[in-house]
Amino acid sequence: KFERGAVSLSPVSPSPAAPLTMRRMEEDIRSEIEILNNKYLIEWVVRNLWDDFTKLPIEKPESLWGKVKISLKKALLWMRDQIYGIGYSLDLTEKLSPFEAQVNSVQKNLKIDAIRDSNVIEVKFRSWYPELSAKVVNKLTDFYLEQHIKVHKTPRAHEFFTDQKQLLETSLRRVEEELKNFKQQ
Repeated sequence: KFERGAVSLSPVSPSPAAPLTMRRMEEDIRSEIEILNNKYLIEWVVRNLWDDFTKLPIEKPESLWGKVKISLKKALLWMRDQIYGIGYSLDLTEKLSPFEAQVNSVQKNLKIDAIRDSNVIEVKFRSWYPELSAKVVNKLTDFYLEQHIKVHKTPRAHEFFTDQKQLLETSLRRVEEELKNFKQQ
């Protein structure tokens, strides 16, 4: 949420702060996109969905097109593995652990963009499995929102309200005691 207090709504005096406010909002959105693309968030998603990534369902196609699609998937995955194998053997690329390889794969297939002329961020993830894509996007946004709330919460707000509660309880007890004494007199 972005403060709009600096935006003037008067047609008589256009506010010079309005373009600055819009520029600030765009900067904030770009910052949030960078945070969503952060490797820490993606590693957390992969760690939490590791079973989903490693135990993908075996597809049983019923149509000819489904069989062709699965054959193409398998061929593409085989070719990718062969190309990486050549890169490893020639020391062109570093051998990654399965976890690191999965994090890189998620980073490559994750697309996060700002929707033009709005303050909405669109998060997309492409995979062969729609259920996995939905889980990745949901986990990423859930964790992002959880971290966003932690970062943007008012510092020490809980302690302030706890102190205020104690002060009010003490004041209430004192006034009740005074009322009790008054009734007895």
